[in-house]
Amino acid sequence: MGMDYDSETPLLGSPRFSDFESLGLLGSPIAGLPHNQRVGVNWRRMRPSLRMVAIGTISVAFFLFGFIVHGPALPRVSVRLHVPSNAPQANAHDAVRVRVLQQLMKERYPAGPWTHSRADNFPALAKLADCLEAGTCDENEKKVVILTSYHFGGAELGGNGGEEVWARSTISALRQLNYTILFCWGHMDTLMIYQHIPDMVPVVLWEPGEFHHCMERNDENYLEMEGYETQSSGAWQTGKKGCLQRADFPEGIPYWKSFMFNFWMHHGHPLGGGWVMAPEDYASFTDFKDRRYLGYSIEEQCTLAPTYHLREHRGMILAKELRYFEEEENSMFGILGAARESVPPVEVHGHLAHFDLVSTAGDEKGAAMPEGIISTGRMPQEEWHQLLARSKMLVGIGHPELSPSPYDALCLGVPFINSVREWDENDPTNREKWQTQQDGLKLFDEPARLPTRSTASFVSFTLVRHREWIEEDWLVKAKALVAERYQDQEEYAHLAMEMPPVGRWGYTDPAEHEEL
Repeated sequence: MGMDYDSETPLLGSPRFSDFESLGLLGSPIAGLPHNQRVGVNWRRMRPSLRMVAIGTISVAFFLFGFIVHGPALPRVSVRLHVPSNAPQANAHDAVRVRVLQQLMKERYPAGPWTHSRADNFPALAKLADCLEAGTCDENEKKVVILTSYHFGGAELGGNGGEEVWARSTISALRQLNYTILFCWGHMDTLMIYQHIPDMVPVVLWEPGEFHHCMERNDENYLEMEGYETQSSGAWQTGKKGCLQRADFPEGIPYWKSFMFNFWMHHGHPLGGGWVMAPEDYASFTDFKDRRYLGYSIEEQCTLAPTYHLREHRGMILAKELRYFEEEENSMFGILGAARESVPPVEVHGHLAHFDLVSTAGDEKGAAMPEGIISTGRMPQEEWHQLLARSKMLVGIGHPELSPSPYDALCLGVPFINSVREWDENDPTNREKWQTQQDGLKLFDEPARLPTRSTASFVSFTLVRHREWIEEDWLVKAKALVAERYQDQEEYAHLAMEMPPVGRWGYTDPAEHEEL
């Protein structure tokens, strides 16, 4: 339908000018005329192709205008959340925090050649977020245990030192109990994890050195304390600098959630030995009665090696370093050769086989050894188990102390000769007064050998101790200890501080994250 118009009232659809002339943006001759002398654009009579050009041109103009007005967006973490309609809102927020943390961990603390166990953190966080969104997490799965010690990473790499054996057992126990575990290599990645999900973290298990770094970190020394780090930088932290809780840094990691992973008996924890995990029941044979006995199991490694009824005519010496054969550390110095010769030969396939003593100490096979001992050189763990399983005994010579290897021997049915280094000359048979190479076994009757291969009871006790440790109300215990030991003095109040309220983003700044 046509439309009336006059020169004083320009209307959309005026036919006065050609389609091309009507587009001021394309060089219309009326582009500079006063408003009352212009006429509208006849959109209905315009050719379709030019109509599309006009619309596109206007769209581009609006886009450029918006880009100029709104500055470039700052980089932010963006997480897509798929929440089922029946999922509780609290679970949805928890899942968002976990997914944000997962992304930040990938960006700030990726896995490296020596920190490869960090790669396990990403699927663990994804699994946790998924079950939170779906509302299917069990109670243990919602609890995150942070493992801050290079020994846990070493255990995942296959390390076989005493600390790695203990760490491997702890990892296995936590996984069997279905706790979510995250691996850290420094105090700042530990802090970042904690501050995002503080209410989900019941305990942090620290390497003593990293715990003390965290305890000492403040506004004045933080640059120096992060100087040795490369990837694990604390540069992400702004504002007040800290790590563990203190009066002016309440969002730090609580002391009462912090436990030390220490194979030996010293600690340095302000709350005392009850916050120090122990691999052995030190209370049963030392004066350190307050250590938290966690224990460990060697079942997974031991059961991979077969047991043998017929063993080679030899003994295997427990000593991983050549220096353990030196006089000051060798409680059997000068008598190993005579001991070997005192064992009679046996007939094997019609020939007499003399008794041998072998050792894996030394870097190379055939390394110089005292008293006719045969060196096999260092070997992979699987081969070491095979060598032990085919031997008739494991012989202790004094060091290393508290090694897990005697437990491997017992599991394989191989007797262990536990070297006694000190005793009471007036009461020599009193084992309570002995100091041996493996004090955890000094009360065992000889031969120190398990009668069966069953390790079920040891494993179950280990799981129980891990569960009881995590489920303990450590804040209550810390408050009682501060009241008793420090008489509730204000300067020690931070050792048993309550957790601040946890916001939607944990203790982190909401501005750090994009609204979802």
